[in-house]
Amino acid sequence: MSTAVIARCTLCRRELDTCAILNACNTCTDCARAALHKARRGTRATVVPRDDVWALFVAALHQAARGGVVRQNDVRPLIRGRINPKTIGRLYSRAKREGLLVEAGFDESRDHEGKNAGRLEPKYELRDAA
Repeated sequence: MSTAVIARCTLCRRELDTCAILNACNTCTDCARAALHKARRGTRATVVPRDDVWALFVAALHQAARGGVVRQNDVRPLIRGRINPKTIGRLYSRAKREGLLVEAGFDESRDHEGKNAGRLEPKYELRDAA
């Protein structure tokens, strides 16, 4: 007789819903959604699950937006050390593809730690498509 292992949310310990299981998340959809809405209200989202990189990225975009404009210089400190640098470009591409971000010109980078200071980087207009 075998017993099935029930996957549980790392934040609230409830059983994971189907969406979280299919997306290989370790947190339930309610906890991820709560973190995203918390970030949209302007408070720092500290409950974003580690494995849910997309939710963390979207929350950082909403938190960094000023006047509907998102600058990578403002997003970078919110995600540095929390998202693998090699995946950040893919996240920006996904956000553009899904209509969440639209290019709105260029800014000069202030990324001294990543050795990109002085280079031009796109700035984006934030939309509510995602």
